[in-house]
Amino acid sequence: MCEFLLSITTEEGGVPFVLPSVRHYPHAPWWNTEDNPRASLNPTAIICGLLHKHEVRHAWLDRATAYCWDKIPGILPKEQHEMGCVLTFLRYVPQRERAEIEMKRLSEHLLSSGLVAEVGTSGYVRKALDWAPFPDDLLRVHFSEQEIRANLEEIVAGQQEDGGWGITWTPVSPGCEMEWRGWITVGALLILRANGYFWE
Repeated sequence: MCEFLLSITTEEGGVPFVLPSVRHYPHAPWWNTEDNPRASLNPTAIICGLLHKHEVRHAWLDRATAYCWDKIPGILPKEQHEMGCVLTFLRYVPQRERAEIEMKRLSEHLLSSGLVAEVGTSGYVRKALDWAPFPDDLLRVHFSEQEIRANLEEIVAGQQEDGGWGITWTPVSPGCEMEWRGWITVGALLILRANGYFWE
């Protein structure tokens, strides 16, 4: 995978949000780009974060990590996807002192930005457990026990008759909905299990 990432990395050191080759295949209407797209923290930062989490060593990761460190200081993401990518990077990048400074700054911004939706909010939003799904998550300290409990109860109540969970956005096709329901269901089960919910 890292060898492929090397092949699509821009001069800036990161990878684009999407490649122009997407035009040749069925794709969601928002998956578009110019002919020579620039690098983007979404998805470069989250790829870096997950590779660091699993202790991967590769030349691509070194360069991409430097790109992220060049872009992250001072940014205030207004969009949930970029924020999520950056926070994943900061959770796992080895330079912990530097990461914790940025994590503190961005945590404060996250809480005041409107990117954390309240329990009961519908639509394509992220709630407390989307940002801090596990008890040991670095962001969990920013949410009260009552807030976490209310979010857990909402997840439990959202289970559908077939045992799975539904998506919260309008699907572009039946196949898309089926695939994303699986992803959402696994995520819900992981969150519930990590927070003390068990099934026989």
